[in-house]
Amino acid sequence: MTRARLVLAVAVVSVVLVVAFGAVLLNAPAGPPALDLLEAIPPTVESRIQEVVRSDSAERTIRAAIDAGASCAKLFEARNALDPHLLGIETINANLRAIGCYSGSSVRSK
Repeated sequence: MTRARLVLAVAVVSVVLVVAFGAVLLNAPAGPPALDLLEAIPPTVESRIQEVVRSDSAERTIRAAIDAGASCAKLFEARNALDPHLLGIETINANLRAIGCYSGSSVRSK
Protein backbone atom coordinates (compact mmCIF):
# COMPACT_ATOMS: atom_id res chain seq x y z
CA MET A 1 0.00 0.00 0.00
CA THR A 2 1.35 3.36 -0.88
CA ARG A 3 2.04 5.77 1.91
CA ALA A 4 -0.57 8.18 0.53
CA ARG A 5 -3.31 5.51 0.59
CA LEU A 6 -2.38 4.51 4.12
CA VAL A 7 -2.41 8.14 5.28
CA LEU A 8 -5.78 8.68 3.60
CA ALA A 9 -7.24 5.54 5.19
CA VAL A 10 -5.97 6.56 8.63
CA ALA A 11 -7.36 10.07 8.16
CA VAL A 12 -10.80 8.76 7.17
CA VAL A 13 -10.86 6.36 10.09
CA SER A 14 -9.73 9.14 12.44
CA VAL A 15 -12.51 11.47 11.32
CA VAL A 16 -15.12 8.74 11.71
CA LEU A 17 -13.82 7.88 15.17
CA VAL A 18 -13.85 11.54 16.25
CA VAL A 19 -17.43 11.91 15.05
CA ALA A 20 -18.50 8.65 16.70
CA PHE A 21 -16.79 9.47 19.99
CA GLY A 22 -18.08 13.04 19.90
CA ALA A 23 -21.65 11.85 19.47
CA VAL A 24 -21.25 9.39 22.32
CA LEU A 25 -19.67 11.97 24.60
CA LEU A 26 -22.38 14.55 23.92
CA ASN A 27 -25.14 12.05 24.68
CA ALA A 28 -23.34 10.12 27.40
CA PRO A 29 -24.71 10.12 30.92
CA ALA A 30 -22.37 11.27 33.66
CA GLY A 31 -20.28 8.27 34.59
CA PRO A 32 -17.06 6.49 33.71
CA PRO A 33 -18.05 3.49 31.58
CA ALA A 34 -15.26 3.84 29.04
CA LEU A 35 -16.20 0.55 27.38
CA ASP A 36 -19.34 2.24 26.05
CA LEU A 37 -17.08 4.43 23.92
CA LEU A 38 -15.49 1.36 22.32
CA GLU A 39 -18.91 -0.06 21.53
CA ALA A 40 -19.72 3.18 19.69
CA ILE A 41 -17.23 2.41 16.90
CA PRO A 42 -19.32 1.26 13.96
CA PRO A 43 -18.46 -2.30 12.87
CA THR A 44 -17.68 -1.06 9.35
CA VAL A 45 -15.02 1.32 10.69
CA GLU A 46 -13.48 -1.41 12.82
CA SER A 47 -13.38 -3.81 9.89
CA ARG A 48 -11.88 -1.08 7.69
CA ILE A 49 -9.10 -0.53 10.23
CA GLN A 50 -8.40 -4.27 10.31
CA GLU A 51 -8.38 -4.39 6.50
CA VAL A 52 -5.82 -1.56 6.28
CA VAL A 53 -3.59 -3.27 8.84
CA ARG A 54 -3.82 -6.65 7.04
CA SER A 55 -3.06 -5.01 3.71
CA ASP A 56 -0.02 -3.17 5.03
CA SER A 57 1.26 -6.33 6.71
CA ALA A 58 0.81 -8.40 3.53
CA GLU A 59 2.65 -5.82 1.42
CA ARG A 60 5.54 -5.71 3.88
CA THR A 61 5.76 -9.50 3.99
CA ILE A 62 5.87 -9.83 0.20
CA ARG A 63 8.34 -6.92 -0.06
CA ALA A 64 10.62 -8.61 2.50
CA ALA A 65 10.47 -11.88 0.52
CA ILE A 66 11.29 -10.01 -2.72
CA ASP A 67 14.21 -8.25 -1.03
CA ALA A 68 15.45 -11.58 0.35
CA GLY A 69 15.58 -13.00 -3.19
CA ALA A 70 12.65 -15.41 -2.99
CA SER A 71 11.81 -17.25 -6.21
CA CYS A 72 8.70 -16.46 -8.23
CA ALA A 73 7.25 -19.80 -7.14
CA LYS A 74 7.63 -18.87 -3.44
CA LEU A 75 6.37 -15.32 -4.02
CA PHE A 76 3.27 -16.53 -5.85
CA GLU A 77 2.66 -19.12 -3.17
CA ALA A 78 2.61 -16.33 -0.58
CA ARG A 79 0.56 -14.02 -2.82
CA ASN A 80 -2.02 -16.71 -3.61
CA ALA A 81 -2.51 -17.33 0.11
CA LEU A 82 -3.78 -13.74 0.47
CA ASP A 83 -7.36 -12.57 0.14
CA PRO A 84 -7.76 -11.59 -3.55
CA HIS A 85 -9.81 -8.55 -2.47
CA LEU A 86 -7.08 -7.24 -0.16
CA LEU A 87 -6.56 -3.48 -0.49
CA GLY A 88 -2.90 -3.74 -1.49
CA ILE A 89 -3.15 -6.67 -3.90
CA GLU A 90 -2.63 -4.39 -6.92
CA THR A 91 0.60 -3.07 -5.42
CA ILE A 92 1.77 -6.60 -4.64
CA ASN A 93 1.01 -7.70 -8.22
CA ALA A 94 2.89 -4.69 -9.60
CA ASN A 95 5.88 -5.46 -7.38
CA LEU A 96 5.94 -9.05 -8.64
CA ARG A 97 5.71 -7.96 -12.27
CA ALA A 98 8.52 -5.43 -11.70
CA ILE A 99 10.92 -8.29 -10.94
CA GLY A 100 9.70 -10.47 -13.81
CA CYS A 101 7.33 -12.68 -11.81
CA TYR A 102 4.23 -13.02 -13.97
CA SER A 103 3.39 -16.49 -12.67
CA GLY A 104 4.76 -19.08 -10.27
CA SER A 105 6.76 -20.64 -13.10
CA SER A 106 8.44 -17.36 -14.11
CA VAL A 107 12.12 -16.73 -13.44
CA ARG A 108 13.04 -13.49 -11.68
CA SER A 109 14.68 -10.89 -13.87
CA LYS A 110 15.83 -8.78 -10.89
